[in-house]
Amino acid sequence: MDLAERILTRLSSGDGASADTLDLSREWGLDHQKVVGAVKSLQSLDGMVEVEDRASKSWELTAEGNEVAERGSHEFLAFSAVPEGGQGQPELMKKVNKVRSLLVNDEICCCSVSIIAAVFSFQVGFSKAMSAGWIAIDKSSGKPVVVRKVPSVEDKVRQHLAIIKAGMSDEVGEKEKADYKKRKLLQEAQVKSYVVKRCAGVTRRRWSAMR
Repeated sequence: MDLAERILTRLSSGDGASADTLDLSREWGLDHQKVVGAVKSLQSLDGMVEVEDRASKSWELTAEGNEVAERGSHEFLAFSAVPEGGQGQPELMKKVNKVRSLLVNDEICCCSVSIIAAVFSFQVGFSKAMSAGWIAIDKSSGKPVVVRKVPSVEDKVRQHLAIIKAGMSDEVGEKEKADYKKRKLLQEAQVKSYVVKRCAGVTRRRWSAMR
């Protein structure tokens, strides 16, 4: 069954049945433009379907948001860079800065996975991980030591961004989306789609023949 036929099948419930190309692309896991192309081909068949433009807002990931969806949030990566036994704050920052410098200058191509992932966002992630209660600075020994306050964490930010990237932004709360937008991980975009409807009065025989 080709794409145009799938659309016809979806509209086979009767006169006035309709579908939005954006919804169909998400439901079927297809590129939106492919669905639009199939609708345009149906539109060329006189008297079969009606097509209306629709403009709507949607959420999409920024370049930084895509990185977070792929490798993890800043706070998660900062947490991952802290050894289980903790590490002196100056030593940890020195290690991160050294690796950052080497990576920028292409002097190394590999090192600890957790450090590679965290070096470019460590300072941002460090403060957020502290606010979340994931890590802390222990000064009981007289020197500042960065320690983990919890054994493991769940990266909700990464999970949410992956859900939004999959086109299911309604499953993420408005408060969270507003926060991710503030963090420049998300942005609102205008999306143009098409609503395709079965024309009123099309005989069942003609409709069935087209399918």
